[in-house]
Amino acid sequence: MNDDLSFQQEVNERLAQAGPELSYCKADEKQFYLEQYQYIEQYIYHHHLKNAAVALPIVCSLHDGVYRGYLHLADGTERPAPFVSHCLSVCRMLIDYSIPLTHHEEDIMLASALCHNLLTKSRKDSSLLVSRALALLDPDVADIVSRFVWESTDRRKDENLYLSRIRENKLATLIRLADWSDVVSTMPDLSIWQVHEYAHESRMLYFPLCVYAMEQYPECSLALSILHEKILTLVEAGEMLVNRYAKREEELMSDILSLREQNARYRQLIRSRQAGCEQE
Repeated sequence: MNDDLSFQQEVNERLAQAGPELSYCKADEKQFYLEQYQYIEQYIYHHHLKNAAVALPIVCSLHDGVYRGYLHLADGTERPAPFVSHCLSVCRMLIDYSIPLTHHEEDIMLASALCHNLLTKSRKDSSLLVSRALALLDPDVADIVSRFVWESTDRRKDENLYLSRIRENKLATLIRLADWSDVVSTMPDLSIWQVHEYAHESRMLYFPLCVYAMEQYPECSLALSILHEKILTLVEAGEMLVNRYAKREEELMSDILSLREQNARYRQLIRSRQAGCEQE
């Protein structure tokens, strides 16, 4: 009990240093990710994961007002989905896989999973707050989070450099694969061209990353295998959709060509009849 109180006190002191700007989030939005939040909170407090405990409320505040996709509500309406739900999903995924890590490694991994998009998807004009937030955490968290920043605006040109920085770090690799598996889970809501892009990126970049990670970090092979299978299942489903679309497109093109030929014959017939009437 004393350990729990000491842990709670230390977390509260860190959060007090953060200030009110890093603890505010809209209550009406929090209801949409409250279950995930409470699940993660209970786990990290039970295991005394200090960095993750500090990161959890701060991340929700810094992503406040940022959205990703849409929520389909029970009444049939839609509303923008809070972006932080994605960060919570990645963190929860890594908790559920029970990866064999030291206490410190698990704390850094979960805190970094929560913070992995802070440098790219935080609310407007929050760069100073993000810097202040990362300064409250172990330097290893800031190091991992920095690896999730693209070095240039040309993603295709930059992707190999991006992943090379990720795979140098075991925890960053685990986070990125969990992150990607959550990203590709949104494919049913994407355009056919985005599905094609995600499937292509998975096969060209993320399956090789899984193979590399299983060789490099064999102690994490079970979690990595689960992530590989999850991504593969989602990608194969997406590819089936793409193939079905391509087949339907081919059928429609065949119908269009047939209609064009038919139209050309009718035009020729009309012109022949008009020519015959003029001769008469």
